Amino acid sequence: MDDYAVSWFGLFEAELQRGDAPSSITCYMQEKLCTERHARKAIEKLIVETWKKINEDSLGHGRHALHQPFINASVNLARMSLCIYNGGDGVGAPGPRMKGLVSELVHNNNYK
Repeated sequence: MDDYAVSWFGLFEAELQRGDAPSSITCYMQEKLCTERHARKAIEKLIVETWKKINEDSLGHGRHALHQPFINASVNLARMSLCIYNGGDGVGAPGPRMKGLVSELVHNNNYK
């Protein structure tokens, strides 16, 4: 399992404790009437397969005929999600790392 999936799965328990909307794991468990372990494996497989498709298309090797702007936006969104959620919930409960990144972006913006 890749680092992104590990970090993403760590959010599941925090979401349940906060009473957030059902996650993909919860939805999968209810839809397929399966255990949390089985749902995690299925979601992990979906993440891996989707990344393979995105990578194939972004390199121009894919058979999916997606337009390059869509591919670029998808890859950038996934990268942004990795940055936000790597190591915990960077939105609902941001830690010092995420606060530092946001502060750096806002206060040291050299992109004028």
